[in-house]
Parts: sequence; C-alpha cells; structure tokens
Amino acid sequence: MDIQKLAQLARIKLDKKERESFGKNLESVLDYIGKLKGAKIDNAPESAYILAAENVFRPDEPPKEPFGNPAELLEAAPKKERGFVKVKKIFNG
Repeated sequence: MDIQKLAQLARIKLDKKERESFGKNLESVLDYIGKLKGAKIDNAPESAYILAAENVFRPDEPPKEPFGNPAELLEAAPKKERGFVKVKKIFNG
C-alpha cells in the first residue's frame, strides 16, 4: 500500500517514521475488517440497536390549552390595549 500517496490525497505531511507507523496501523485495521467480512451472520436477527431500547418519554403532543384560555388571561390583565396586555415601557427611544 502506498502510504505516501494516501498522505498526499489526505493533504497531510508524514515523515518516514510516521509513514511506517501509519502503514502498520492501517494494515492492522484492514486485517480486522477482513476478519469481520468472514463472520457468519446468516442466522443473526436484524436489529438497529445492540441493546433493547424503549421510549420512556411521553408522546410529543402539545397540551390542549398550554396557557389557559387567551380571552380569560387578557381579561385578568390590569391594563389592555387593542387585544394585548399593556406593560410599562422599558426602553428609552
């Protein structure tokens, strides 16, 4: 395997010692992949997860009235203007 060519494609500079180390590591990874290709998985059940998983959260649905009835809330406000709650100005300008 041409480690120098791989380094050029990856746009990284490797000195001789790094190329040797990288070559050994890459061979090790490729050997492991070869072993995985030989694994017998014909009778293995299909699964997206290694561990059993279940949803522990409530359904993602908005509540019917998250803040109560808007008309009642507006009615309870001390000051109103054109259907909105009127508050004190906090910015100058």
